[in-house]
Amino acid sequence: MAAGNIASHLEEASLRLPEQKAILSAKANGFPEKSFPELYQDVKTTASFLKSRGVGRGDKTLLFVRSGYELIVLAFALFFLGAVPIVLDPGMGLKSLLRCIRSTRPSHMVGIPLAHWVSRFFRKPFQSVRNRILVDPKTFFSSVLGNHSEEELIPVDSSPDELAAIVFTSGSTGPPKGVCYMNRTFNGQIRMLKENFGMQEGEVDMATLPIFALFNPALGITTVIPKMNPSRPAKACAQNLVETLLQKEVTTAFASPVIGRKIAHWCKDNKAKLPLMKRFFLAGAPSPPQLVEDLASVMEHGKVIIPYGSTEALPISFCDHFDVRRARKGTEAGKGSCLGKPLPGVSIQLFPVCSSPFAKDPKSV
Repeated sequence: MAAGNIASHLEEASLRLPEQKAILSAKANGFPEKSFPELYQDVKTTASFLKSRGVGRGDKTLLFVRSGYELIVLAFALFFLGAVPIVLDPGMGLKSLLRCIRSTRPSHMVGIPLAHWVSRFFRKPFQSVRNRILVDPKTFFSSVLGNHSEEELIPVDSSPDELAAIVFTSGSTGPPKGVCYMNRTFNGQIRMLKENFGMQEGEVDMATLPIFALFNPALGITTVIPKMNPSRPAKACAQNLVETLLQKEVTTAFASPVIGRKIAHWCKDNKAKLPLMKRFFLAGAPSPPQLVEDLASVMEHGKVIIPYGSTEALPISFCDHFDVRRARKGTEAGKGSCLGKPLPGVSIQLFPVCSSPFAKDPKSV
């Protein structure tokens, strides 16, 4: 497995899995299905185009596009070049979004027309941007992939400690903070997902959180983009989500508790089951025991998994619905939430509850 540039994982998957679908849309009029070789070819052509527009290794590039095919292709094209995509959670709100852009000082922006309008109207946060590349969802890929003369490229040989991406999440536990992903970080999380959760090539994932869809191509897992607006998960249609899980034969999903609750309640109300689901990760906000129990009850052969850890170190530990069930009385009595057990190779330090600086030698377990 590749140890440096994450785009190398996609290259390897395209060789190993020539017939497998890499990405598809649950929308009736969505983008065409793409196999792994087709996706990798699109990434190479897009990388060649971005290079011709001046994007290069180490360049911080604001990626301001719709989730789904556009995000995955452009993010991997930037990885391919060794550029540093800045990925923003669309649910953080305009004020937080502008603050995040100002703090990262990108030199390039690859964005939809709305992003370009915002950059002209709110000039100060975008003052570091010297190069703007317009992505019109209706014409960009047909123009680039159909007309651009591809330069023969291979993924940049990135070092493990080289900055790969800057990711901002919604800030549900405070102001959004930029997470610096090194190549080592991405590769470590890919390895962790395979070794500890049994995620295997050939599986199908429903991607409701855009940033986590970037792991699937590297894992050889098919990505299904559901019919929903990721910036407004509370407005997602539960029936559409469940139909996607069933019709696309989804085996794994990573979602917020809001989405998990919608799926669990719709299944219970309509006496539906999810027989092919192997695992359902709940993250991004607290997952009450009742929600975990409800979701587990509609999965005939799978587990609900609650990972714990910051974005750049997720997970440090995890528990499943069996652990939550055993700890439920204590949790509901206010004794704290179950964080599970640390992953192999992870050491834990316990700090006392205090307002003063931490002790120099906390107890290790």
